[in-house]
Amino acid sequence: MPPAWAQAAGLAAFGYALRTATLINDADVQASMRIGAYILAPATVLQSFVGQTMPYAAWGLAMGAAAISLLVSTSSMWALSRTRHPAQRALLLGCSSGGLATAVALPVLHVCFGGTAVQLAAVAGLITATAVHAGSYLLCSASQSAYPKNYRHEDGGVYSGQWQGRNKQGLGVYRYPGGARYEGEWRNNSKEGRGVYTFPKGGSYEGEWRGGEREGVGIRTMRSGKVLAGRWQQGQLALPMEEWQCALAAETAHQAAAAAKRVPVGQGDPGTAFQQVLTSPVLLATLTGMLLRVLRLPIPPTVQGLTGILAVPFAPLMLLSFGASLQLKPIAATQWQDACQVAAARYVPALLLLVGGLLGAASLPWVPAGAAAVVMVAAACLLSPVPAEVSEYAQRFNLSASLAASITNLSAWLSSTLLLTLLAVVSHAHHTLSATRTAVPMPDLIAAVTWPLLAVTVSAAAALLLSIPVSANLARKSQRQRPPQLRATAASGTKVTSDSALAAASGGAASSTAPKGMADSVASDGEARGQSLSGVSPVASSGGKQELAQQPDEGSMSDPSTLASNHSSASEADSESQMHSDMGRTVEPEVSGSTTEQQTPPEQQLPGMSPEPDSKRRKGFFRDIESGDIASKPWTLHGFPRHKQTRQLQNWIIQ
Repeated sequence: MPPAWAQAAGLAAFGYALRTATLINDADVQASMRIGAYILAPATVLQSFVGQTMPYAAWGLAMGAAAISLLVSTSSMWALSRTRHPAQRALLLGCSSGGLATAVALPVLHVCFGGTAVQLAAVAGLITATAVHAGSYLLCSASQSAYPKNYRHEDGGVYSGQWQGRNKQGLGVYRYPGGARYEGEWRNNSKEGRGVYTFPKGGSYEGEWRGGEREGVGIRTMRSGKVLAGRWQQGQLALPMEEWQCALAAETAHQAAAAAKRVPVGQGDPGTAFQQVLTSPVLLATLTGMLLRVLRLPIPPTVQGLTGILAVPFAPLMLLSFGASLQLKPIAATQWQDACQVAAARYVPALLLLVGGLLGAASLPWVPAGAAAVVMVAAACLLSPVPAEVSEYAQRFNLSASLAASITNLSAWLSSTLLLTLLAVVSHAHHTLSATRTAVPMPDLIAAVTWPLLAVTVSAAAALLLSIPVSANLARKSQRQRPPQLRATAASGTKVTSDSALAAASGGAASSTAPKGMADSVASDGEARGQSLSGVSPVASSGGKQELAQQPDEGSMSDPSTLASNHSSASEADSESQMHSDMGRTVEPEVSGSTTEQQTPPEQQLPGMSPEPDSKRRKGFFRDIESGDIASKPWTLHGFPRHKQTRQLQNWIIQ
């Protein structure tokens, strides 16, 4: 039978193979992770308190070691990012604070060492999980980059929901000034997906949308009680259907509307952080087990039997899910510096904590071997990867979601490698000792693994520390190879050309521009960009065009013969016309001072100019440089646009 660490590695590798072969998808992985985190992990933690008489000093040592390591990690990350933009620093601090042991550490410890190690890891997880649900949440919120809770447009409309960059994207609620309301899904500033539109004078539409118009299956309910059900096309009823045939679309539209009303928006607050901590299932299970242990109350037999059954599939399911979540995604060269800094800040203190515990047990006679074992378990808990919640916080608070995803992916690979390597050393030593004796005492095991673990941990810590200057050098080389206008935002992969955005970006991590004072606000469907937030003066447009689709009245959406004979339906046309022009798409204008990417002018010849030989063109270029007039020239030289491919242009000049 293979050793325990090999079983854990095999389960993770099998999950990765299943995901690579597309036998399971992201939805399957997320569902299995939720089952493990919300049902199986709490049951396993409660089961670890059954028959285990762990001394209170071990609990205190585990929590103290975790708290000290997290404090050192956060302080180190603060020192590394003290000169960064507040939004960038907030994201990096959020990524370096805390971790959830549910995904890797708990199942690996459960496979290798059983319930005692799980109990210690759960107790140490009280500190690390609180640091995630409260610390990372508040640190990401401290950037003040999130969009306001209620985004008010100049026409009086108010949007509250999710964003992607400067576009309404995801779930949201829009309240029109006339009293109408839309709740549901958005895509690229348009209603798209499933949603519910409520008219100001009564009546509603429940169903599918596309491009801001009713498109697909849906049900239109008049205020008089009349129902129009069927397939809609460009806002008109194209194919009448029975109401029961559209019931699924209406039900999912109501589900999307309910989810849109629950979307967290605005800046974070301590109350929400406290609520997240109290609603964590693993934390509640740990606190329950500790309370019963302090009160010397046994766990009820029914609960023991149920948790014993649920604890059996916990480790295999979580390891399979974790392996399936691993992905080989490339990381941008400018993001390596931030990712390596976060990895060093997270893992080096935990590794040094492990080194200190091993050296203390080996050289100090008053330090028991059990203390070193507790420190080893706490270090394994601290080596957990960056949780997926940090990516959610980054998206919620308008930070760099791409950088958060890169850091999360890298930390998952590093955590699994470090944990399996350390546990392989311990398992090999235990297997060697058990071959010559029936029971392996803890002091003998700690003495056998001290020097091999020291060699592994010191080597890993040195490699992580060395990665910081190496990645910084790589980032500098990548920045030098980019045009000056793009260097400030290279980390996020976006192109921002306004001076305000370039001033806001510094270094590798590019944060999304905060809404405070932004030049071009996100326009609602049917209104052009260029409007500012409430309380900020609107920015003048620079000749942009706006196309507004005229919303058809109810008569154009219904059967003409029916409307001709039904005066009540005709009277409801006024209510239908309240949908404004939000059903149409908007061509967004260019806004002066905007951070939107400007179009590169194609290679062209100035009017009235004849083609010139290269020698004259070069002389003219140097003359423009001397006169300072080169910035106003829209033309291109030798096929290279003025504001891109700068290095190639310089090489051409030198030649």
